[in-house]
Order: sequence, then structure tokens, then C-alpha cells
Amino acid sequence: MLSRFRNHKNKRKEGYFLKNGAVMLEQLIHSFNGNCNPIRMYFGKELKKATNNYNWDRMTHENWNFQLYKGVHDDHEILVKKFEGDSNSCMDPLELITNEAAIASNMSKQKNVLKLLGCCLETELPTLVYEFPAKGILSHHIYRGSQLLPWQTKLKIAVEVADAVAYKDRGKNIADLQAFQVLVNSNEWENLHDTSMGQVAECTKLALWCLESDPYDNPTMKEVARRFRLIKSF
Repeated sequence: MLSRFRNHKNKRKEGYFLKNGAVMLEQLIHSFNGNCNPIRMYFGKELKKATNNYNWDRMTHENWNFQLYKGVHDDHEILVKKFEGDSNSCMDPLELITNEAAIASNMSKQKNVLKLLGCCLETELPTLVYEFPAKGILSHHIYRGSQLLPWQTKLKIAVEVADAVAYKDRGKNIADLQAFQVLVNSNEWENLHDTSMGQVAECTKLALWCLESDPYDNPTMKEVARRFRLIKSF
């Protein structure tokens, strides 16, 4: 009986691996013609051990379709993104996850963007493994921070996020750059200056431009990044 259960469990893992691996490979080829940085493959049991079986006290962030867990693997801290299927969503979760992995692997050398280390294909939906952000991530400062970010810090983050998204838009498919993927170097805050009202006014104009109802009138992310750099230089 036990042997039969193990065989069934192994076959199920193998089925997940083949299905997820096929979609992942297709997404890599479709998004960037296969020119993605190599990522590591993790076993499911490795990630369970790293996160203490996905214990709630290891959870650092929770969203409608995923949870983030802090883990330790090979004496290094990692961030494990575990997905949940959403029956109410009209989007294919497997396609969204593999698209995120394809783009994240291509952005691994981008400054201030969390590096994707690898993934596990043995789970029902792929599990993604990122580097652990020792200096903090943007979502923590948005949702948990007791202190508001200084204006110049916000502007600096906007410039770097716009650059990252402009880089990401080179792919054929676009996925959201989420707040948990943006690194924040809090050591730099003390060196930043006071708010410039001219900068605020120009950011407002740029925001209104981005909100034009006709998408053909909206700026490209490359143009947004250029404008932010110009505003930052005021």
C-alpha cells in the first residue's frame, strides 16, 4: 500500500515537471528567442526543508495568488514564491508564472531588481526562487513601514523602476513588475535632499500623460524613464 502511494506521488511529480517544463521552455523561446540567463532547478523537498515546510512564521508577504517565504538553502538566504491556483481568474496561472520567470531571468543583472535564482517544476504550479533582499524590498516599505519614504527616495525608485520596465518591455510578453521585486537600499536615504516643488509639478504632468485615455497617446516606458531621469536632475 505504501509503495503504491509513493509510486502515485512520484508519477504526479513527474507529470507536473513535464507539463511545467514544457510551458516554461516555450515561454523562454517565445519571449526572448531563448536568450535567457540560465536558472537553477530545485527539488520540491529542498524548498520544503528550506522554508520549514512552508511554515507560516517564514512567510514575509501574501497576495491573492502567491505567498513569499524566507528560507535557507546551502547556507544562503532565499525568497521562495509559492503560487496558488485561482479558479475565479480568467488568466492561465501557469502562463503568468512562466512569463514572470522568463522576464525575471533576463533582468537578473538589472540594478535594484530582485534576482531570480531558479525554480521548482515538481509542484502543481512552478515555484520560483529569488535571492533574499537583505537590505529590504519596496513592498515592505509600502505596506509595513512606519516611516514615509522621503520624496527623493520615491523619485529615485521611480527612475530605476522605469528603467527596469523599459528594459523588460523589449520582450514580446509583458508581466507586472511587482513591489516585492524592487530592492531598496535604505543606506542611501540619509544622503538625499529635500523635496523640490518643480520636481513634484513635472511628475504630476508625467502622471497625467500616462493616464491619457487613448493608449496611443501614452508615453513608452523608455520615454517615462528618460523623463524621470531629467526630473531627477533638477
